[in-house]
Amino acid sequence: MSKVWPIAGTVLSLLVHGSRLGLAQSHPVNALTHLPALSGAFRVGRTELIWVDSTRTEPFESSQSTRRQLVVHVWYPAEDSSNDETAEYIPHLAAIAAAIGDAGMDAEFGSARSAIAAGSIRSQAHSNARMKRTGRPFPTLVFSPGFGESSLTYSAQVEDLASHGYLVIGIEHPFDTYAVLVGGGRVIPFAKARWDSATARPKGAAAYQLAQVPLRAADVRFVLDQLSHPGITVGQTDLVSAVNHQKIGAFGHSLGGMAIASACRTDSRIRACMNQDADYEGRPFDGGAAAFPIKQPFLFFATGNSIYVSPRTAPATDTALALMKMTRTQYDSLVWQYQQNQDAALGEMPGGAIRIRAEAEDFTHRTFMDLKLLQAPDSISVAHQGAYLRLIREYVRAFFDEYLRGMPAQVLQRQGVVDSVLTIEHFGSQRKRATVNN
Repeated sequence: MSKVWPIAGTVLSLLVHGSRLGLAQSHPVNALTHLPALSGAFRVGRTELIWVDSTRTEPFESSQSTRRQLVVHVWYPAEDSSNDETAEYIPHLAAIAAAIGDAGMDAEFGSARSAIAAGSIRSQAHSNARMKRTGRPFPTLVFSPGFGESSLTYSAQVEDLASHGYLVIGIEHPFDTYAVLVGGGRVIPFAKARWDSATARPKGAAAYQLAQVPLRAADVRFVLDQLSHPGITVGQTDLVSAVNHQKIGAFGHSLGGMAIASACRTDSRIRACMNQDADYEGRPFDGGAAAFPIKQPFLFFATGNSIYVSPRTAPATDTALALMKMTRTQYDSLVWQYQQNQDAALGEMPGGAIRIRAEAEDFTHRTFMDLKLLQAPDSISVAHQGAYLRLIREYVRAFFDEYLRGMPAQVLQRQGVVDSVLTIEHFGSQRKRATVNN
């Protein structure tokens, strides 16, 4: 597995969707039209909400009077019912398709587009189902998706968490997801003109994405504020009473992982934090060495997109070095420094940190998303991607079970190579679990 990023001095290892770069994409016929079965005991409900932050202007709009508004999707344990029909995988698809056109739809969904549009790929959640009555509030997770992506395309992760008793809130960051329908039926597409302008400048792609980190982190904090406001109904239940405010965690993928790390540094309401596969100069957060440590227990789940030094990672090929315009000595020196940065950052976190490295060649940055599985072209790819998604779900749930629910997770106690493709490493000595009385 050869690391071919950073290229030409860009040092931000974040997912840059091929369509954003204008790269040609091939769309083989997909071999799967459904997501892995839920592994938890609960039926899952899903509700969509639109929240307006009256304290912030929308930086992507010219008018200073336009407020920042977010769409959030809430997944939660639901009551059993006689209605077995599950929700659309992507709601409002016709309006979104009309707004972004065939090129935008193909860029986002690729070979899975027709199956999603036809409804043969569906959510495993039930729209607006009644929330499960358990007599106690649910541990709650806030999720931020990758650059240009939607929390809906991570349904395999978030729905499975809800099936195990979590309430999960996925944020649609306007102008930074491929498209989202907001109040009044307006569809806000990805800010392609701004992105194209940024990428035309040297190091512009990294600068553009880094500028989104504080904006997204502010979105996360606003969502946390909303969880304390009575009168918001989810699944016929007041949201404030459904949330266990002492057991809130946060996680994100790619740019979303960086934003979550930033939010965790400044918001103690978050008790456990996870970054899925994004780093800046090796560190799984922005701000450089001067950024003060994340105090909560932290999990960094990395693939070859973020791994710099590993005995199971093949050295960069000559072709990759040529693309990066680097000599092997320069490359080796850079990745060694990045690895030192990452190890130091994880080692300095007061709450302790865990790094899980996925080191199979086809376990990639996009494996955290549903679309890598739904676009799999053959049965072998389906088997691999399905198995990897199940591993992701197992370890993500284990982390939050341990640090929010106080349930020791044996899969996290191991050190070194596990499950044939994963390596687990622990940093720091202050690993703190939640108490069951919280």
